[in-house]
Amino acid sequence: MKDAMAPSGKRQSLGEVLVSIGAITVAQLNEAARKSDPSQLTLGSALIELRYATEEKLLKAMCIRLGAPYFATFDGFLDQEVASRLLPERTARRLLVLPLFRLEDSLTLAMVNPTDKHAIEEVSRLTELKVRPVVTSIENLLQSIAKVHGRRIDQ
Repeated sequence: MKDAMAPSGKRQSLGEVLVSIGAITVAQLNEAARKSDPSQLTLGSALIELRYATEEKLLKAMCIRLGAPYFATFDGFLDQEVASRLLPERTARRLLVLPLFRLEDSLTLAMVNPTDKHAIEEVSRLTELKVRPVVTSIENLLQSIAKVHGRRIDQ
């Protein structure tokens, strides 16, 4: 999957992607942009607060924008032995990441924010593997970390 590019050859913003896929209108984007403040309330948070978009729609739009896969669940993709052996639970929770599987010298890593270079670099350093990020929701990530490390999941 390629990055979502505007006709100018520049990567589309998250808002532009949401409008282009019909998830929100231009008017909704403009209202959320007026309400947002990068230091306090991101555009995504403003869209959610205004009930124009859900976390899942934002994550999917981010995936389109970045060309990264989105996983609603990890069924059939999570190698629990790799996940528990490569990163301690504390590190996975601190970085909000979960190793899914290893393929040769690369590690597919579930993340809420695939643009978090600090987390990617730290996991790469700790595992000595090339990291390939995929995107998931915070809820799916935290439930999966708990499952991998043998914790009961309260619903």
